[in-house]
Amino acid sequence: MNYILISYLIIASSLFWTGTYLYTRNSRSTISLISCLFLASLSAFLTVNSISPYLTNFNTYNLVWDTFSFSYLLPIPIIYHFSVLVTKTYDQKINRITILIFYLVFIVLLSLTMATELLISKTDGYFEKNYGFITARGKYFWLVGLFAFTTSLFAIRNYLFGLRKNESSSNSDKKIKYYLALATTLLYLFIGPFVVYLYYDPNQLAAIKYGPILLIAPFIPILIAILFYKLISDVEYIFNWKEFLYLTLALSLINLIGGSIFLTQIAPSLGESKYILIPLFLFLTILSHGFYDWLNTFIRDLLYGGGRGFNIITDKDVTDLVKDFHRPELLEINPFLRFRVVRDRTKKGQSIDAAQEIITEAIEYFKQKDFPRRTKMNLKYQILKMLTTDDSEEGQILWELGFEGYPMKIMSGENGTRKPLFKVESMSDYTATSRNAFIALKKDAIHDLGWRLSYLEKTHKKTG
Repeated sequence: MNYILISYLIIASSLFWTGTYLYTRNSRSTISLISCLFLASLSAFLTVNSISPYLTNFNTYNLVWDTFSFSYLLPIPIIYHFSVLVTKTYDQKINRITILIFYLVFIVLLSLTMATELLISKTDGYFEKNYGFITARGKYFWLVGLFAFTTSLFAIRNYLFGLRKNESSSNSDKKIKYYLALATTLLYLFIGPFVVYLYYDPNQLAAIKYGPILLIAPFIPILIAILFYKLISDVEYIFNWKEFLYLTLALSLINLIGGSIFLTQIAPSLGESKYILIPLFLFLTILSHGFYDWLNTFIRDLLYGGGRGFNIITDKDVTDLVKDFHRPELLEINPFLRFRVVRDRTKKGQSIDAAQEIITEAIEYFKQKDFPRRTKMNLKYQILKMLTTDDSEEGQILWELGFEGYPMKIMSGENGTRKPLFKVESMSDYTATSRNAFIALKKDAIHDLGWRLSYLEKTHKKTG
């Protein structure tokens, strides 16, 4: 395969993975959602541009571009929407109205692109070696450039407002992050319309060759602001360097192994379709692993939810909450700490204390009036309590709750120690005592706690 194509796919998959990571850190966050959509759109645009030279069938070419025509239009209103969120100016009436107008314009332009030839022709085109099909621009394609110019101007206004608001601040990082975001917007203010101009004949070859790079390069400053100057984290803490690095390395290894097998064993027999299937395989791998915890939680919601609604925190994150209850440095990066119910309970910046308090209250919700009978609900309550506030070892929990499989050192002292709190004493008790039964009950308890925390967040949004 062409090395340029491989390089583009690596960049595109990196953008897509970063967007997926940001969204899965807090699916309730608007800023994480639009950041994900923005990065996914850039990724799709770069991918389609990179594979276009290999699509020799005009109908296939049109189908691919129609499917992904959102990729160069959706980032335009998001540039503005993002500026509103990071400068915290959504309460300004002009911003609330303008966001709606810009997204409406996006829908109109997308509809015109897919259903008409007013922006891009679907019949007038010719194939150019190394570039793919060159299609004529419609008489209203210039509207895309005007749209990009307008949204950039409004975004610049917001960043200037953010700078003025922090001009007396002694924290230089607060200013630097806005300067970097402002630099990106100023670059896009001119580069966006310029790329639109290039797509008109006779400049289309230059547009196809340099367009993706020109459209991605302006966002390097704002990416630096996000990664190193907390442009997003000061609004929503959805990025943790260490976690992101570990997950990226793991996913890169999976993609390297799976991609190598696909390229060497499967792709050679696919013909032209491999140029579509290879990036599809790459992005599906990222999606399947990036959203694995959400899919697992969703399935448990369907099977055991009983009409309670869907969790907005994954079972994996709840497991980490329980495991890291007394480990502030790890608890701090958990998505739960970005819930509104935690933020509003936080006093003097003590978010860890607020989170621990809410988790403890959520666990107490499951305590039954007939405690300590050996019922499933009482056992689940005790499992959660011992894992969090008591910070108990698994062997302790197995012994106290009357399950088998506790360590030999406990069994050897059985006659000289206190009996389990929940030993089976009656047939009306929950009689399962195997270690597998404990593991299953622990999973249920974790999922139930996730439901309770999700419920608190959902109702807090309505009343908080």
